[in-house]
Amino acid sequence: LEASLNLIDLSEATLDRANLAGARLTNAIMYKTTLSGANLNSATLTSAVIEQAWFGPRQPFDEDDSCQELLDWCEYDDDGCDGVAGSPRCADVDDQDPAAHEDSMLASNQRIWGFESNFGGLADLSIVKANQLMPKPTHLSWEEAAVNALCAATSYRMLVGDNAARMKQGDTVLIWGASGGLGGYACQFVLNGGGIPVGVVSSSDKVELLHELGVEHVIDRREEGYQFWSDEHTQEESEWRRLGKKVRGMIGDDPDIVFEHPGRSTMGASVFVAKRGGKVVTCAATSGYMIEYDNRHLWMKLKQIISSHFANYMEAWEMNRLLDIGAIQPILSKTFSLEDTAEAANQVHHNMHEGKLGILCLASGERQGITDPEKRERIGEDKITLFQRHAASLES
Repeated sequence: LEASLNLIDLSEATLDRANLAGARLTNAIMYKTTLSGANLNSATLTSAVIEQAWFGPRQPFDEDDSCQELLDWCEYDDDGCDGVAGSPRCADVDDQDPAAHEDSMLASNQRIWGFESNFGGLADLSIVKANQLMPKPTHLSWEEAAVNALCAATSYRMLVGDNAARMKQGDTVLIWGASGGLGGYACQFVLNGGGIPVGVVSSSDKVELLHELGVEHVIDRREEGYQFWSDEHTQEESEWRRLGKKVRGMIGDDPDIVFEHPGRSTMGASVFVAKRGGKVVTCAATSGYMIEYDNRHLWMKLKQIISSHFANYMEAWEMNRLLDIGAIQPILSKTFSLEDTAEAANQVHHNMHEGKLGILCLASGERQGITDPEKRERIGEDKITLFQRHAASLES
């Protein structure tokens, strides 16, 4: 009674005549749960997953009952209610239709699966909500299809969708980590959208990789020797200026958009080099969350810093469609077995990889799951496997 139950699994439980009046069930899982005769007056079910639950004959409810909308949605008969499919906020949104979401990332109960939850996808089997699923591109293998959803959707929202930078044709975009998990997709979105990418990478072989991807302007930051911080407290504006001069020498102007995710190490430079009236769009801070920049270069030149976090269902769906038609390619560089997940994580941690790493779960080997080889041939094997071939060349 009036309990607060968070992330509780009530699957296949029998709660006959249970008194849940005033209870708060957040993210509860109620699959094949029997609630016959239960008292649910003023109970609050937030983001509950309710499937095939049995409510028994309809009970009277208070007019202000938080669950009234959910139960009204059921089709009752004299024997009760069966087959209820719950969605966030007591089923007031059909979350199985991607077009139904204007921007679900603003929801207070939104969580990043496997990061803000204590369970994820590195397993033989995993339970997911229906709106976490998208059709697998038929020309890709399991591992090629699996690596895209997080970073490609994040990059799509940052650059293409309606909720961040909204890049247009002709825009110049400075992309930090342009051969990495985010940057590799960002380069493709900029090229597809009629923009001009300027990639920043850390080695000459990555420069060549981006050239092969179609990026003409690439900066090797190690060769240039940029030192944006003279010590942990002091940034060097002269280095920002040197970077800006390099970019202008390549494209003849300052970038309209800076694709920012390193955070503390680069944010000062990002704000400085962006064009007057330009945008810095950020989704992460891998080098440190406590960023510093000279605010004069922001407010006096009317620049914007735009936050962006993952993607809503519609943005992820549109990104996946671009994969399916071959407009963008997976940036998988290497694949590991589930047993070798720790080594894959170690390589990511120490930045020993390019693009994305894949983990085989139920698949017994690589290159399984391709159901449309003709489509794959039309799109081009060399395009699809560019990052894989690059990684293999470095190991040979």
